[in-house]
Amino acid sequence: MSDSDSIFSGDITVYKWKDRRVKCVTVVSDMHEFEKKTEVLRTDKTGSRQKVPCPQAIADYNSYMGGVDHFDQLHATYTVTWKSRRWWMRIFFICWMQQLLTVTYYVYKEDMKKKIPNQKPMSQLQFRSSLANALISTYSCRKRSGPQKNENEFDQARHLPIKGTYRRCAGCAKQKRQTRSNIICKKCNVALCKSCFYPFHSK
Repeated sequence: MSDSDSIFSGDITVYKWKDRRVKCVTVVSDMHEFEKKTEVLRTDKTGSRQKVPCPQAIADYNSYMGGVDHFDQLHATYTVTWKSRRWWMRIFFICWMQQLLTVTYYVYKEDMKKKIPNQKPMSQLQFRSSLANALISTYSCRKRSGPQKNENEFDQARHLPIKGTYRRCAGCAKQKRQTRSNIICKKCNVALCKSCFYPFHSK
């Protein structure tokens, strides 16, 4: 569940420790013994708490770390990446968005301690998932509808122009014009000149 390594030179020792929650923790100390270890509680995949070995220097660091260190630890647990050729987009997602998510989770935990001290707060992963679901729950993906067809709209599949005998144009007759045409609408069986064929069927 955890891995650790250390190297020293004189009084200075570098400790490297990896557990399930973060990628890697590295600290430098001149006050801890080289091989001194302790045990810390960690949650395994089943949700139960277990003791795992940890270098004393890292355990002390976790106990006495300040606000900035807490922020860095939360920040490193889940990182936001965004591939883009526009450098300012990377700054937005990696810096601003990541910090905003981390600060929001920290405020949530502190608020839970004050208002509901007996209830265990959500993990950062649960919090981020809940936040994402809340943001997208109000979004409705409406199917884009096509243009509404008018009942009288020109239907090319049925109102086909065919050649016939010359007759008075039905469109021109409405305008009281004397025009004859041999273009016949196959469906309507009326003669229509070229300029009247489409307007006649679109009304």
